[in-house]
Amino acid sequence: YATVNHTKVSYTLSETVVSSSVTWTWTSGATDPGSPHVQALTGTELSSGSHTDIILTNNPTLVSGAMYTVSFDATDAAGNAATTVSNTNITYNTQQPVITSITSSTTDGSYKAGDLINVTVNFDKSVTLTGGVLEITLETGTTDRVVTISTISGSTSASGTYTVQAGDMSPDLTVLSVTLNGGTLRDGSGNDADLTIPSGQNLGDNKNLVIDTEAPVITSTAPASNATVNHTKVSYTLSETVASGSVTWTWTSGATDPGSPHVQSLTGTELSSGSHSDIILTNNPTLVSGAVYTVSFDAADAAGNAATTVANTNITYNTQQPVITSIT
Repeated sequence: YATVNHTKVSYTLSETVVSSSVTWTWTSGATDPGSPHVQALTGTELSSGSHTDIILTNNPTLVSGAMYTVSFDATDAAGNAATTVSNTNITYNTQQPVITSITSSTTDGSYKAGDLINVTVNFDKSVTLTGGVLEITLETGTTDRVVTISTISGSTSASGTYTVQAGDMSPDLTVLSVTLNGGTLRDGSGNDADLTIPSGQNLGDNKNLVIDTEAPVITSTAPASNATVNHTKVSYTLSETVASGSVTWTWTSGATDPGSPHVQSLTGTELSSGSHSDIILTNNPTLVSGAVYTVSFDAADAAGNAATTVANTNITYNTQQPVITSIT
């Protein structure tokens, strides 16, 4: 029940023999039309004693993925034949493990500084990491972050965690490289893993993970502080499209407003990046004439980065027409 990636054999002879052979007989797995491979020993291979991990002079050409029974036979000069020794279920495998895909168990979406993102590398067969670490380098803007995996034991996948750092940015998180830093990463046959990322199977191909650590910025707001208005039109400019936003009228003095604060959520195109000038909000407030308000603008992007609140104070709302009181 061994798995090997070579044709080395070991055996011990109690005496020097005149003829001997090692025979590989196909039993299952990938078909081997050349089976059985009867390889005659020659020269010092026939000598008494221990022969450890030797490549025979008459070395067989086996088929990767095939399973064999390996039989040892020998006959001395007197014609006495040794009892055949047969080792069964020997898998011969020279195929390197390869990466089949890179993906993530993290839900598609936008992520900000401090968020945790799973990164998983999948292989076509089980591998084991011995010593060293597996390093997954991500494209995250000015500084590329590295996910380190230190334990892989007979598994077809390896996972690590990327912690989003301040300043990281990526419209579609992808992997630049998978590398081994020290040690070995091998299958059960001893074949080193090929860490080439297959085309179309990178993290960005399989997931939609946006890294955004920059908060939106709100500028050019109106009504301005100390203004007097007879409408509820507002103006503002957003540095990026946001997932949520609001304009809040909070009563501070003047005619009492029992409905204060009026938190009016932005909707539709009101959330889009760019300038919004003198618009009446879809969710328009009902204010009290003669009241004085602070008008606050808030927004957060899809990653959850919140803009710094912009608050304009001492805004008087007055819809009362002037009237003639007397003529004299």
